[in-house]
Amino acid sequence: MKLLYVGHAFGNVFRGGAEIQMEKTAKEINNIQKDIEINIYNKDCTINQIKKYEIIHFFKSNEYYLELAKFVKKLNKKVVISPIYLPNSMDTYTQLKVKSAFKISKLVPEQLSIQKRIINLWNLSDRIYPNTYDELEFIKSIIKNEKKFKKIHNATENIQDYLNVKTVCTTLRKYGIDHLHKQYILNVARIEPRKNQLKLINIAKKNNWPLVIVGAIGNKDYYDQCIEVIKGSPNIIILDGIYDRGDLANLYYSSKVFCLPSTMETPGLAALEACSIGTNSIITSLGGTKEYFGDYVSYINPFNDQEIENTINLKINEDWNKNNIMSEFIVRNYSYKNIAEKYIEEYKKLLI
Repeated sequence: MKLLYVGHAFGNVFRGGAEIQMEKTAKEINNIQKDIEINIYNKDCTINQIKKYEIIHFFKSNEYYLELAKFVKKLNKKVVISPIYLPNSMDTYTQLKVKSAFKISKLVPEQLSIQKRIINLWNLSDRIYPNTYDELEFIKSIIKNEKKFKKIHNATENIQDYLNVKTVCTTLRKYGIDHLHKQYILNVARIEPRKNQLKLINIAKKNNWPLVIVGAIGNKDYYDQCIEVIKGSPNIIILDGIYDRGDLANLYYSSKVFCLPSTMETPGLAALEACSIGTNSIITSLGGTKEYFGDYVSYINPFNDQEIENTINLKINEDWNKNNIMSEFIVRNYSYKNIAEKYIEEYKKLLI
């Protein structure tokens, strides 16, 4: 079996959950079944190289995938997609459902063009693998073909494997946050409007709460707004993306609370990681997060400032030992081995 995985064109620069899921899934599939050949698409792939693959698997609903999908379909290749897609609000949800009938192009032509291409990509796909029930139901409301769909959850590493309690203080000093005395709120996400860090910063500043944000810049204008707001607040710190797994594990472990107030998550790789290490966590209620985390975390409406503030206040004053039951639940249900086995089964069905 020969598979080609396709991710974001600039995934090596703007690394996020989709890129990590793709790479880790490919690695785990190879660990399970050595005779499966998986390569990740890059700009140097030639037509002859692409022709040898039996299945092309797209990660995320990027509209520019459409031309490649059309090309490989003409070669009679199987196309599958992990869409990682949900609208950010009910307004967008309503618009996209209407857009599927293509009746409002004169109102939002540029956005409609993007959505048309995404919908065409979904239509071209032989299988669509949503990772939450909400995502499944949303895309099914547009793509009326029940047989295309199979829900497969996202996965996470057991980040405890990278944790070294003896080096926690060293890690905090390394990133200049040892003065926060392990009492900080932690947010790990690309810095962009969907991740909602500006709201979190304003709430932390208002209450004089220590806050550490770890993430690459996803939107420069938004990042600049965040930097402007934190001026004069030495206990609010923004760090660049951290890709050392040991350092990241130590930061999750030593935080007082993990908070991901995004306008939508499916369910957020950082949230899975934080919970896998047993961190007291607050997560957006939008995007299917409850399906993953059940009663183990606290949920917030990302548009309700008072609810976010009240929930954080409750959590930072709560006695909390690392929740081993939550950690075991996450690792048991969302391991890469479990998810990779499901993909292998799906690929085999496609090629029968």
